[in-house]
Amino acid sequence: MVPIQEIGGPQPRKSGGSELRKSGGPQPRKSGGTHQRKSSNSNPLAQAQGLALVYHALGRKRDSDSELAILKSGDASTLAYGYEIAAVYGYRGELDEAFEWLDRTFARKEPSLFIFKGDPCFKRLEADPRYKAFLRKINLPE
Repeated sequence: MVPIQEIGGPQPRKSGGSELRKSGGPQPRKSGGTHQRKSSNSNPLAQAQGLALVYHALGRKRDSDSELAILKSGDASTLAYGYEIAAVYGYRGELDEAFEWLDRTFARKEPSLFIFKGDPCFKRLEADPRYKAFLRKINLPE
C-alpha cells in the first residue's frame, strides 16, 4: 500500500492544535460583530454557536455570552437556530433555558430535533426529568 503522502493526499497536521492552545483559544470578535471569515461560505450564526461553546469550555463566559447574543439576534427567518441556542444552553448547564429553547424548537418544527438524543451538548439534561418527557414529546425512544 502506498502512503497518502506519496500520492499527493492531504498532509497530516504537525501542530496538533498547539497554536490554538498557546494563544488561549480563538480570539474574540472585534467590536460591532465584524469578524473576518476564512471562507465566504461560512454561516455566521453557526460560527457564533461554535464560538459560544468553545469560549465556555475555555472559561471565557463573557465571550461565550457575546456569541450567544449574536446567535439569538437573528431575525424571524434565521431563528430556525432555536436548536443551536438550546444546545449552547445545554452545554453550559443552563437547563431551564435549554428546555425553554427546546420547546420553542419543537413548536417551530425544526428538523434538527432528530439528532437531539445523541447530541453531546445535551448530556447534562439527561438527569433532569424534563429530558425523558421531552423525548416522549418528540416521539424518540427513552
